[in-house]
Amino acid sequence: MNKLVEHIQSRLEQLHPWLEKNKIEAYRLYDHQLEEYSFVAEVYLDRLHIQISESNDGNNVSSDSLMKMFHSEFGFELNNIYVKNRKQQKGKSQYQKVGSRNKKFVVNEYGNLFYINLLDYFDTGLFLDHREARLSIGKDSRKKSVLNLFAYTGSFSVYAGKKGASRIVTVDTSNTYLEWAKENFTLNRIALEKHSFIKKDAILYLEEFAKHKKETFDIIIIDPPTFSNSKSRKKSFEIKRDHVELINNALSILNDDGFIFFSTNFRKFKLNETLLNSNNIKDVTKNTSAFDFDDSPFLRYSYEIRK
Repeated sequence: MNKLVEHIQSRLEQLHPWLEKNKIEAYRLYDHQLEEYSFVAEVYLDRLHIQISESNDGNNVSSDSLMKMFHSEFGFELNNIYVKNRKQQKGKSQYQKVGSRNKKFVVNEYGNLFYINLLDYFDTGLFLDHREARLSIGKDSRKKSVLNLFAYTGSFSVYAGKKGASRIVTVDTSNTYLEWAKENFTLNRIALEKHSFIKKDAILYLEEFAKHKKETFDIIIIDPPTFSNSKSRKKSFEIKRDHVELINNALSILNDDGFIFFSTNFRKFKLNETLLNSNNIKDVTKNTSAFDFDDSPFLRYSYEIRK
């Protein structure tokens, strides 16, 4: 594993000045950069979270070998290394529960605090590749109304709340994640009573709002799964097929001077601009990509869409 050790040593040297300058407490350390080592490693304070990817090409890593390497070469305590084997996930399965210890700790991201859980789910409670997007949304949120769809644990909502958004509606299908979002609000001293947390399928929620025009928003955040099924919906959702309808529904409840932040990690995604009810679309993928994701082989596409 000498090649892997040398790569991660070089990576840490590259990241160190940026981490020190920005006081970053959670970051992506490794992400499939070496073809023969198919895994992701993220650091949260003094803890290491590893996801080993399913591979048909012969993945040269195992839980034991990675734990030993990160302990001996990089000083992580063995009881602070969390390893999960991850298959291709779709829809709700990407948030599948794998434990029930509810052992959370707090990390600071640009002055915003978030609860992290490395034990109970495949994901941790905070998508690090959205760090710069959250910062950008926060800066634009003062005295604005914000709708956060597919909100997960509400990290975008926290940034908006800390910057003084007038109203935030946080929508997710999971009670667990909505409660987690509320905990993040409380952790950041954001008054819960000023804002709404809605347990509902975000696609149906948006359809109903578009139909009845119950409320309009200055900022709408849309970060949908690549694919999802729901008992409350007649058909499945596929990002390639359905993103136009989703975005157009959002445009119908967007205030005239507002914008939609739309993001997806579907590798083959291509925004169908010709069918969107907008002539003001900006690709902000590079502007919202974090430094620790610059050489990631997997890109998250992001767009700012206005009327």
